[in-house]
Amino acid sequence: MMRTGIIKSYNLQKSTGFITDENGEDISFYLPKIKSAVVLKSIVSFVIVMGSNGLIADSIIFISNSSQFFPINKASNKSKMH
Repeated sequence: MMRTGIIKSYNLQKSTGFITDENGEDISFYLPKIKSAVVLKSIVSFVIVMGSNGLIADSIIFISNSSQFFPINKASNKSKMH
């Protein structure tokens, strides 16, 4: 079942981040192959699957974007992981 949430944070070096779902729960995600940018506060849809360290978001589809984005090719990490 698809869920909806907002990109809360993203770590450029680790290609990981958190999505806050419609219930306020934070779910981790991993995007190693993304070629453009991860946009904070973007609305996304996703499914929850069991990863090696617990539940993670998978099959992430970006629905809309905000103005705060972090190009993947930047070396600095402008987002905090929680």
